[in-house]
Amino acid sequence: MDYSEFLAEVKVLRSKATYEGYKAALKHFPNPTKENIMKYIENPKFSSSTKKERLRILGTALRWYNKMDRGIERIIKGYRENKTVEPCPTNEQVELAWNQLGNNRDRAMFALMAYNGLRIGEVHALDRADVDIEHNILTVRGTKGKHDAIIPLIHPRVQKYLYAWMTERHDNYKALFIGPNGRLSYGFLKVKFHELFRDLGMEFHAHSLRRYYANSMYNAGVPLQDMSVAMRHANVSTTMRYLNIGQQNVVAALQRTFAGATA
Repeated sequence: MDYSEFLAEVKVLRSKATYEGYKAALKHFPNPTKENIMKYIENPKFSSSTKKERLRILGTALRWYNKMDRGIERIIKGYRENKTVEPCPTNEQVELAWNQLGNNRDRAMFALMAYNGLRIGEVHALDRADVDIEHNILTVRGTKGKHDAIIPLIHPRVQKYLYAWMTERHDNYKALFIGPNGRLSYGFLKVKFHELFRDLGMEFHAHSLRRYYANSMYNAGVPLQDMSVAMRHANVSTTMRYLNIGQQNVVAALQRTFAGATA
């Protein structure tokens, strides 16, 4: 099936990251019959969360073409994701990774993800003009949902290494984070931070730093509603999915709940 007309509309109306995600997902369904969709679901190569998202995208495309039949719709709606709790880096693990970073550019990128919760795609898209060093604010443009956001830069590591990286630059590229040939690619950044953790024996990736950001606020007692705003989530329920409430928190909550109870 040719999805080119649908994707052309997505490219205009949605963000570049969304377009690329839709395009990649639909490649798995060149002939979206019930049998082929079931074969895809049975493929152990992909995680259940990935399958769920790709099936959602397929459903959107089929409805756009008015080609959704009841059998396929039943399969897409009936698929249940096996939701696992993603691990969150500890402070010690973040420090170990931080100490492996060898230059101001990499430390600035890491700090923006760990201490401001930026997504890897947002880091990739930043321009030098988006940084206001004098007032310690950052403008993130065309974020998820195609909203711009003004973000305060509070953490000392963010301020120090972002300033250091910008002042050592002597080039004419508009991109904030560059290599020898200009703006660093999204794919390069994903691999870079995954390998950073992997080389330390940790199964984390760039988005794990956004989870660390969320849990750092939770552990500091920040109200959930404020956390949701800081993470630029439309719904508090989305923020909740980022939280890895540790066993010590569960013990403390139960102790408060049942204080004074008798056998």
